[in-house]
Amino acid sequence: MGNIIARAQGGRAQIVDTSAGVLQTFGVDVQTAIIQGGEVVVTLTNGKTQIYRFNASGRTVFGPVRTF
Repeated sequence: MGNIIARAQGGRAQIVDTSAGVLQTFGVDVQTAIIQGGEVVVTLTNGKTQIYRFNASGRTVFGPVRTF
């Protein structure tokens, strides 16, 4: 198992295992996606921010749990 990273690709956010590849694709109109602790912080093209939370596995997320 490699490292888990978040990235924005083609207007969607992705959770990626650096060894296994894409684990999950989510969101719409995504500009940036970064992991902070147990959450993924996603910035949208309209300037809003969405917070997604990791599931117990630590390999996929659910949400958004907050939008501001």
